[in-house]
Amino acid sequence: MSTKIRLHLRSNLIAYLALFIALGGTGAYAAQKLGKNSVKSKQIKDGGIKAKDIADGAVSAVKIGAGAVSPLVIEDGSITTAKLADGSIGGAKVADDSLTGADVDESTLSGVDAATVGGLRVKKISYQVPFGPSVQSVLEYPGIFRIDASCQASGDVLDVSAASGVNGSVISVRAIDHVFSSDTDGARSIVSRTDTPFNAGEVFELDNTTEGFADSDMTVHFATPDGVVITTFLSASLTTGTPGGSSCKLTGVSLGG
Repeated sequence: MSTKIRLHLRSNLIAYLALFIALGGTGAYAAQKLGKNSVKSKQIKDGGIKAKDIADGAVSAVKIGAGAVSPLVIEDGSITTAKLADGSIGGAKVADDSLTGADVDESTLSGVDAATVGGLRVKKISYQVPFGPSVQSVLEYPGIFRIDASCQASGDVLDVSAASGVNGSVISVRAIDHVFSSDTDGARSIVSRTDTPFNAGEVFELDNTTEGFADSDMTVHFATPDGVVITTFLSASLTTGTPGGSSCKLTGVSLGG
């Protein structure tokens, strides 16, 4: 190296060091001195933040945009019952016909529409009361058809009647009466009756079909002129002399529409 070049480098050494720091060393120094919130979204490369860079619990619900999480990004089986808030899934969120009988608690269906089968409403009848004069509606299709029952300690004890809400309707009943309460395969009394026209406001006594309507099974058919058909299956029994007292029991199911 010539003497001239050595002299030049020696005399300009400090200037070259300053230039080196400005070009190479300043970036590392500046990175260590970044202020709080000084890195903005535009400084982050697309895809630069990986799952491992996100702390557990760092992304909350308020940080997720509406509709940002689609079914495609949810792992199968990752959402469990424990992660669903009570009441968060309403009827509108359940696909038609997706629930089966195994999914329904039968004890919750008394007095309400249980299901729809082939377009017919299914209603459950569950009536068990001690002796008393009060009358209760055990089945009702509002404005169309109704069945009432009472349990009295006199007469034939269990009184059951049907009422029509539509003029020109037809009602028929077929009953099988167990002659003895313990009778399972012996003699039975089988009777049937029909009333037509069965008009609005009229009452049809169902329990008068059998002797006391105790321990009997009954099928009731009701139809209106405009095509509403309701079929009801009833089973009646009496309990007497039990520790809980004497009572009447009427159970069954009805399909209509």
